[in-house]
Amino acid sequence: MSIDRTAARASFGGRTRALIAAHPDALAIGLILLVAISVRVAFAFRVPVFLLRDSVSYFLPAWDLLNGYGFDISIRRTPVYPAFLVGAMALLGEDLLAIAFAQHIVGAISAVLVYILGRQTVGRLAGLIAAIITALNGSLIVAEHYLMPEVVLIFLLLLTFVVFLSALRSGRRPAFFGAGALLGLALL
Repeated sequence: MSIDRTAARASFGGRTRALIAAHPDALAIGLILLVAISVRVAFAFRVPVFLLRDSVSYFLPAWDLLNGYGFDISIRRTPVYPAFLVGAMALLGEDLLAIAFAQHIVGAISAVLVYILGRQTVGRLAGLIAAIITALNGSLIVAEHYLMPEVVLIFLLLLTFVVFLSALRSGRRPAFFGAGALLGLALL
């Protein structure tokens, strides 16, 4: 009986090592998402959504567009964040916690982008450490709970860097155009 258990453990350990060796990035991304989402879920439902004076000037144009009243933003506001809000409200509802939930998802994906960026530049282990630190960063988690555009900006900038580094490695012009378009979108 103990020989069967030992053989099963060895077989399981061998399969686990083979799985890790075959898919190290998938395992790392899964771990990053698990950490990021766990911390965000623990935080998200204990704290109300934070609003600043500027929050209203982003939310109202999004609400107006969603409800068929047009898209009228002030000259001092950029259109990408209200567009993100429209998408979040269309998918998850008009509740502020639903918007914060969408922003927390974007924050978790940003941690994955940190991993990819770190892996592309200095290696898997450094990327994993940087991504776990990003996933656990309290300042970022709190910022994701504000109704403000920084979460989307950080995501778009990280995505821009990942696409740009891929373009540098591949030398493909469409990738350079894509990085430029993402940078332009981030600035909006």
